[in-house]
Amino acid sequence: MIFADELKKTLPELRAFARSLASDAVHADDLVQEACLRAWNARDQFDTSRPFRPWVFRILRNAFYERSRRVARRVDMESEFFESALIEQCRLEERSDLARMTKAIYSLKAKQRDAFILVVVAGFTYEQTAEICETTIGTVKSRVSRARELILAVYESSAPVKLAEDASTLDLEHPLEAFESHLRALGTFAA
Repeated sequence: MIFADELKKTLPELRAFARSLASDAVHADDLVQEACLRAWNARDQFDTSRPFRPWVFRILRNAFYERSRRVARRVDMESEFFESALIEQCRLEERSDLARMTKAIYSLKAKQRDAFILVVVAGFTYEQTAEICETTIGTVKSRVSRARELILAVYESSAPVKLAEDASTLDLEHPLEAFESHLRALGTFAA
């Protein structure tokens, strides 16, 4: 196995996963770059008897969580933030089915959302997802099942969608664009 070739093969999938996590193309690209750099620096530690893809996805996921923790500690509150948070703006895009589904996904707890996105969106097996999330296959199956139920309940409800705390800083102003870029990225490695 040539490490650089394996890393290059997973780039489209890494970008898709990063975009589903970050919901912002620039932030997602930064995450992919950081994950690739970390993987490259740790290439001597990679166990070639194990699958490469879950290993590099775990690196990306951990980079996302580390960055999220850093951002959560350093929040600049400007007047525009309070204005946008306190004044509800009516946009047609937010009423669309896709926007509601996007928000339903981001209303999940991080662990459920990760499992759901890896299995349903990125097409990983339960086994690969369990390895990436560092948990058991049964836990992944349970998280995906509960995520599907919760997403459906939120989607079908007429109540406003409350985003998960860790997703509240994501840019979901244009959910259609976020999913369009995500789906385009998914199309580059469709099975």
